[in-house]
Amino acid sequence: MLTTRLVKVIKDHRDAISEAIIRQMHRDPNLNVIHGLPDSVIRSWGDNIIESFRIWAVDADHELCADRCYTFAKSRCEEEIPLLELIRAFHICRERVVSYIRGQGFEHTSLDIYIEEETEHHLAGFFDFATYHTVRAYEDARQLDEAVRENLKASTHTRRLKGVATA
Repeated sequence: MLTTRLVKVIKDHRDAISEAIIRQMHRDPNLNVIHGLPDSVIRSWGDNIIESFRIWAVDADHELCADRCYTFAKSRCEEEIPLLELIRAFHICRERVVSYIRGQGFEHTSLDIYIEEETEHHLAGFFDFATYHTVRAYEDARQLDEAVRENLKASTHTRRLKGVATA
């Protein structure tokens, strides 16, 4: 129930959270490629992340969430977004969501403090999960790229040998 409320708060305030994330990303000197992306692209990434968080936290469908995270990361890899930038973007997303929740003017009762701690706990778990599947997608792409290069190298070598044999 608490998790469902947490996801609802994030969804209901996603515009304000997205603006804070975009501002932070534009200020971060380590996001050279992401700096050049339109705000609408970053917002769409955020919507994808929020939906993935809902699937992970509320539905507890970790297989579906893993597939979504993997597909999201594979697309970013194909778009040549550096892995380091994507992981830093995840950090910024988590930081801004937590900051937003903390800034909501809770009275700091024990329940409010508990909600804040649970928020951080759930977001940390989700972003660790998403980071793993992101790195897995990039690593799979790297291995595929290496295999293609090796096959190309082997076929070039075979053609050269055939050319020497017929000469």
